[in-house]
Amino acid sequence: MADIDAKPPWEHCYYVRPGYLMPTVTNSVEKIKKFDVRSDDVFIVTYPRSGTYWLTRAVRAIMTLNKSTLEVDHTIMDDLFITLSWGPFPDFPHLFKHTSAIDKYNARPLSLPREVGTHLLPEFLPTQYHEKKPKTIYLQRNPKDVAVSFYFMHFASRTLGKPTSWDHFFEEFLTGNVEFGSWMENVKQWSKYKNQPGFLWLKYEDMLKNPMSVYYKIAHFLEITMTEKEMEVVMRFCDFKYMQEFFKNAPVAQDFMEKDGKYVRKGKVGDWKNYFTVAQNEAFDKMYHEEMKGHEDLKYDF
Repeated sequence: MADIDAKPPWEHCYYVRPGYLMPTVTNSVEKIKKFDVRSDDVFIVTYPRSGTYWLTRAVRAIMTLNKSTLEVDHTIMDDLFITLSWGPFPDFPHLFKHTSAIDKYNARPLSLPREVGTHLLPEFLPTQYHEKKPKTIYLQRNPKDVAVSFYFMHFASRTLGKPTSWDHFFEEFLTGNVEFGSWMENVKQWSKYKNQPGFLWLKYEDMLKNPMSVYYKIAHFLEITMTEKEMEVVMRFCDFKYMQEFFKNAPVAQDFMEKDGKYVRKGKVGDWKNYFTVAQNEAFDKMYHEEMKGHEDLKYDF
C-alpha cells in the first residue's frame, strides 16, 4: 500500500490516505463530508468507467420527464458535472470558469430532484449521507473491461495524468494504485449496503443486454410509474450513439477532453480480451479470486 507521501504513478492525482488516490480535479474530502444531503436525493455510485454517465442520464430522464409534454429537463440532462467530487481545477487554469459539482448541486432548486453521483468509498461520503440514508443505486461492471476503459480515459481526458503504457497502467490497476482506489475494495465496501432498504444494485452488462428492463427497474425503485411511450423517451436520450454525439458536440465537454478524446468510448462487453496478455490475465485472475473470496455474488465468470 502506497504511503500518503509517496509519489503517485502519474501526474494530476494525490493520496488522501495511504493507498487511496484521488484526481487533483476533486473537491477536498472535508468539503464533501460537509455537503448537505436532501432526503429526496438519489445517490448514483460507481467505480470509474462503469457506466456512470449512462446511468446518470437514465435516472435524470426518468425523474425529470414531463408526462404531459413527454419532454425531459435538458438543463439537468445536459449537465456534465455528474459526480460530487468533480472540481475545482487548480492544475488547469482554462477550467477556472467552471464551478464545482458541489456548487451546482447546491444551486439546484428544492423543487427539482437531485441525482448525486460519486466514485468514492462510503467512508468519504457526506456525513449526512449516513444519517439520512437517501436512495442509492450502485452500478457494477466487469473489472477487466473497467481497466481497459479507465486506461484509455487517461488519454482522452485533459485532467488525468498519462500512464507510460498499458503495461504500466495494468500493474497500478492490479494493486489499486489508481484514481479512486481498488475496484475490489470499492465493490466490497459498497456491497455491505446491498440488501438494505432504499438500495438498488445493478450490473452494467444487464443494462447493455436489456436497457429497457433495467430502466423500468430503476423507475420502480424510484416509485415512478412509466408507460411504454414514456419509456421510449428515456430510451432515446440514453441511446449510446446519442450520448457519443452529445459529448462530441457539447462545449463544456471539449474543455475537459483532449482533441478527439472519447468520454463515451465503446461500451462493449469483453473488450479486455483485446488488451490483456496471457500473463496479465493469469495475474489478474489470481489476485481477483483471492480478493473476492466470500463475495461470490459479486464475482464475474471470466
